[in-house]
Amino acid sequence: MLCWDNQDGMSFVRLRIPEPFVALVQAVLESYEGLALVRTHDKEGSVMVVVTTEDQRDDVASVLADLGRTMPWVAEQGRGESLEQLLGSAR
Repeated sequence: MLCWDNQDGMSFVRLRIPEPFVALVQAVLESYEGLALVRTHDKEGSVMVVVTTEDQRDDVASVLADLGRTMPWVAEQGRGESLEQLLGSAR
């Protein structure tokens, strides 16, 4: 189950993805132009942040569900960070 956070019309979720699959998840989500922005939040822990609009959240959830059939990922509970904090910490 995804633990979406919402801020200023945007929805975002943190995902822990096994390292071998990080690039694949990012490539798949970014291949749908304009659907989502994907940033690595914690390289060592393989945590990604997926950002989309509230209107496209269900579409992103569907893509993630499809990916979940072939690779393990875990949605992380938000830690109260703002979207700016999450994206600002992406390296």
